[in-house]
Amino acid sequence: MDIADYLRSLSQDSEQRFRQDRSVLSFADYMGILAAEPGRLSRSAAQYLKDAIDFYGSYEMATPAGPVTRFAVFDAPFDRGRDRLVGQEEVQTAFYGLLSSIVREGRSSRFILLHGPNGSAKTSFIQCLARTLVHYSHTDPGAAYSFSWIFPRQAATGRRVGFEQGAPPAPARDTYAYSPQDDIAAVVPSELRDPPLFLLPKGQRAALLESLAREVGLPPEFRFSSHVLDGDLGPVSRKIYDTLLTAYGGDVLRVLAHVRVERFHYSRRYRHGIVTIEPQMHVDAHERQVTMDESYASLPAILRHQSLSQLSGDLVDANRGLIEYNDLLKRPVESFKYLLGTCESSRVPVGNGILYLDLVFAGTSNDKYVHAFAKLPEFPSFKGRMEFVRVPYIRSYKVEQDIYDMQVSREVVGRHVAPHATHVAALWAVLTRLKKPDPEYYPPSVASVVGKLSPLEKADLYALGAPPPDVRPEVAREMVQQLPRMLLEGRDRPDYEGGFGASPREIKALLLSAAQFQGFQCLHPVRVLDEILELTKHTSLYEFLQHKPSGDFNDPVALWSRVSTRYGQLVEREFMAAMGLVTDDEFERQMQKYAVHASAFLKKENVVDPVSRQEIPPDSGFLEGVETLWQISEGRARARQDFMGRIASFYLDNPGRQPLFRLLFPDQFEKLRRGYYDRIRPEYERTLRLVGEHLSGMPQDPHDATAAKAVVDNLISRFGYCPACVGPAVSFLVNESR
Repeated sequence: MDIADYLRSLSQDSEQRFRQDRSVLSFADYMGILAAEPGRLSRSAAQYLKDAIDFYGSYEMATPAGPVTRFAVFDAPFDRGRDRLVGQEEVQTAFYGLLSSIVREGRSSRFILLHGPNGSAKTSFIQCLARTLVHYSHTDPGAAYSFSWIFPRQAATGRRVGFEQGAPPAPARDTYAYSPQDDIAAVVPSELRDPPLFLLPKGQRAALLESLAREVGLPPEFRFSSHVLDGDLGPVSRKIYDTLLTAYGGDVLRVLAHVRVERFHYSRRYRHGIVTIEPQMHVDAHERQVTMDESYASLPAILRHQSLSQLSGDLVDANRGLIEYNDLLKRPVESFKYLLGTCESSRVPVGNGILYLDLVFAGTSNDKYVHAFAKLPEFPSFKGRMEFVRVPYIRSYKVEQDIYDMQVSREVVGRHVAPHATHVAALWAVLTRLKKPDPEYYPPSVASVVGKLSPLEKADLYALGAPPPDVRPEVAREMVQQLPRMLLEGRDRPDYEGGFGASPREIKALLLSAAQFQGFQCLHPVRVLDEILELTKHTSLYEFLQHKPSGDFNDPVALWSRVSTRYGQLVEREFMAAMGLVTDDEFERQMQKYAVHASAFLKKENVVDPVSRQEIPPDSGFLEGVETLWQISEGRARARQDFMGRIASFYLDNPGRQPLFRLLFPDQFEKLRRGYYDRIRPEYERTLRLVGEHLSGMPQDPHDATAAKAVVDNLISRFGYCPACVGPAVSFLVNESR
């Protein structure tokens, strides 16, 4: 690489971006952009954040409970998906709805408090919003502007600065905005990053914006916020403006000649429009006098005699953006009472003045602090100004697994992640969060079935939309329809479902611990199960382990046993397929054949023989053989009607789609598979033993060694195993079969 060429190219690119972004403008040039795009340059903080979310779009996702809207910003598309928010679509919709209401009202008068159990992604949610602001502000639609006051050196102008005694008047078209740096004596930035619009008098500002809105045809729903229409300059900028206006005899154009409009970018790192406040004990804005500071010594004498103050603090840094009060309710109430007036009026008194703020106020809190806060006498005053958005734990183990797949990858743990390692962790975590359903909450047609749901059946219903086995088709269909209701059951109670259980943070720590265990070369599900069982012993450390069990619900050891059994079933199927004994596709074909023959039997029709292509009667022997595996000995005609009824219901709910029998009939599918496995179990166990001997290096017959190696190769190529993680899985299966 030619370093000199590289640096020249870097400089050229930087200069080109600077010009394209219009990073520095005179006030007149800024007004030209405003005339063309009054809506974009007059957005409040809430409008800007909403536009940032809209810029990246949204899409509809299918879930077992029905379609949900997901906003793309939470996928972090601007950062290749890094640290994206997993799940929480309901929270996204609630927050976006509140933000839209604030925009429609035209004033940011509410505090949005995200609350939920520890580790439910409240902070991750707000971090996604903050990162969205940062990236959006670097796009053309996201251009945001503030301004600075520019005071040139006398030598640069060839005369005294215009308002000094004896100075000739400056031409109206003059601007110091584009002055070279060497010709500038002093620069005073707008301390609150006020929009340049605030340099226009209030009455004329409103009339101008309304006129421009009509000219460019802004949509009828667009509304200029009260802050944009009625807001005022910060104290320092107001004093400079008034002093210059007096000195120039009311000539506004000469005052605006000192204005340099500057594009600014949001930054959480440098606290530009994005600030997170940790629990503390003071009002979050301050001032100090700076007129005599050396940095202000180059100001013209007329300004040096003014009492100018420098503003600082979190509210100042966050102005025109997003401020997050992390764990707000850990503060004593007295320390954030000022938020009552600040949220309602968007103003805060500081020193001898009042700051006009434009902010989206958001915060986070754990549920237990919210419950304690609700008992205080001050709560009614805050409640009227707060919007509470619940952020529960995720209750779908498929979605929960996405969290751990993202956070506990091979790159993170430094070793292979074996199949199902994150799955067993996610499944157990979700099971600890579920409550036993209350049958009285549901229609009589499904109440008794819902009341008998086991934790694993409820988890499968949430994650897959799969009703429990042996449920009549019409009941199964209504159970799936009741899913949205089930998700809402008891949500207004302190011990709501999703408000307790294993935290993702705790499970992540458990997975990382399992990954470091020297007895395994991989992050292995067997070790994860061991870690989970060990965790269940520490009842004094984890609050959810102290809940009273209700059957298997809230019984962490019983839930561990169910997860262990589920893992054994998953691995057994993979080993069966790797041994070439049978695959799930074959069972799918058997179920399809059963459907064809059952339908013909009920309609008293023939079927087409797949070999001869001749019409033949339905195969009663085949039907009865399958039904025997399903443990149906009586009422077989009714069983066939139920089977076909469930298929018909599927087609009604999913026009144009073909059913997957393993999902539509999980119990029958499993019994069919289990019946076959029982017949071939001796061969399966023999092959499993051969694989174990092969992995341990025991001498084997060449034919047996070849067969065992083929199984291992299939597990690696088809199911994502590595040579090191096959052995523990084999040992687990052997121990389970004893």
